[in-house]
Amino acid sequence: MEWILKPKVSIGPLKFGMSRNDVHRIFGEPDQIIDYTKSETPSFYERYRQKGFNLSFKGDFIKNELLSVDIVSGNVVKTENGDVLFPVCIHRLLSTCPMDTKEEWRHGESSIYKSYKNGICAIVDDKDFYAIRFSAHRKLKKN
Repeated sequence: MEWILKPKVSIGPLKFGMSRNDVHRIFGEPDQIIDYTKSETPSFYERYRQKGFNLSFKGDFIKNELLSVDIVSGNVVKTENGDVLFPVCIHRLLSTCPMDTKEEWRHGESSIYKSYKNGICAIVDDKDFYAIRFSAHRKLKKN
């Protein structure tokens, strides 16, 4: 599938802030739902494994809004100008698009790196590309 990114607005047919019901009208039911609606900040994730993306929603199953889209595999993401953002070597992405902030943490035997710029978050696991996340918000710089 080919997706066109409009930073902080939409990616393909998905508009940030749209409801889960609107997403289901476009893509149908997800393969898996991960429920965090009973947590302090209610949220949930929907995985569309066969389509190669995951969605993150803020809120519960009745009142919610799309926060981010993780593109994992089998998809092409382009800018409105036609530049390919994904799939691309993660090092090229990070070198051509300097990031606002970078985070690093350990997860088991792996190091996970996340970098943010303009609503784009690149997620790298021990220097191998894992996923690219698109969202309407961006991580703010620490002063």
